[in-house]
Amino acid sequence: MRSVQTLVTPNGHWVGTGHAPQTQQPGAADTGCLLLNFGHMPRSGVGDLSVHLADHLAAAGLSTWRFDFPGLGDSPGETPAAERVLFRQIQAGRYVDPCVELLTELSALSGIKRWILGGLCGGAITSILAAPQCRELLSGLLLVDLDVSLLPEADGGPVHAQSQRGQGDPSGAERAVAAIVKEDAHPSEANLANGNEARSYDPVLQRLFRRRTWIRFATGEGRLGGRLPGLRRIVGRVISSSSIPALPSDSNQPLIESLCQLVEQQMPILSIRAKGKMRDLYAESVDQVCFKPRIPASYRVVRLTDTNHTFTSGGAEGAVMAAVTDWLENSSTLLDAQAKSGIPMAEEVPA
Repeated sequence: MRSVQTLVTPNGHWVGTGHAPQTQQPGAADTGCLLLNFGHMPRSGVGDLSVHLADHLAAAGLSTWRFDFPGLGDSPGETPAAERVLFRQIQAGRYVDPCVELLTELSALSGIKRWILGGLCGGAITSILAAPQCRELLSGLLLVDLDVSLLPEADGGPVHAQSQRGQGDPSGAERAVAAIVKEDAHPSEANLANGNEARSYDPVLQRLFRRRTWIRFATGEGRLGGRLPGLRRIVGRVISSSSIPALPSDSNQPLIESLCQLVEQQMPILSIRAKGKMRDLYAESVDQVCFKPRIPASYRVVRLTDTNHTFTSGGAEGAVMAAVTDWLENSSTLLDAQAKSGIPMAEEVPA
């Protein structure tokens, strides 16, 4: 059963939808789920993916909510006029404090003390950045096609931060910082970063030195779109087979550091991605740099083929539900055994 709900907190007026659990499974009733806006999209998500996901979680016995952040969907508030600016601000943590405030308020009102937090793209970003501030309430993160890159040249404020490097074996976060620095050491970008005016670089030539340019080309998400398929396949194979432990210089360093720390703390995380797309290649670079050769069992990655960023093609929505069902059933800390026995199976969809 769905119901429209409103909340008022110091940071704004919230309008959302609650999905009451369809079963009263012990353990599941003690766990709630909060799904965040997919970037600038309203709480329904693209193709109503968030609605269907919330219904699926409620069918598993989890009380689930979808609230619009202030300024999005039905919730009043101010947002930047340009979508690009808004998303860069989301990447910089625009909704972290409101998210923590909302989750704390929901926990107090519902009495639920264990939460799964998540969303697609911008919702996944906010979930990771907010997690350290509400760690005691979280039992897991649901990340749907997480974007670990940064939009260039948007007025979102600085997001790169200095990292505290320790002694001894480096953590995943420290390896990520080192990897970003390594790629930034490319002569062309080093000159630009240092303000070296001895050489002038045309903007087109600057883009040729950036890994993001070639990832976008290989995945068909750049300006050339679907052109030059043969060359795109070759570039894609080169990127996928690269053994260089480096992240693109436009990687979101604070986001990656926070993700690494959560993985090292063995926070249960499900990361669902559109395989072979730009965001997947970026995230795969993070996995290779930070977590290999041994990825913790608590960090589960599901890569779905033949679909898009919003999982609205290729029958991927059913595969998303199946992945969530499997995660809930097989994670040792999300729900107890009694609750897992009542989780409905999602329709099997090839992906």
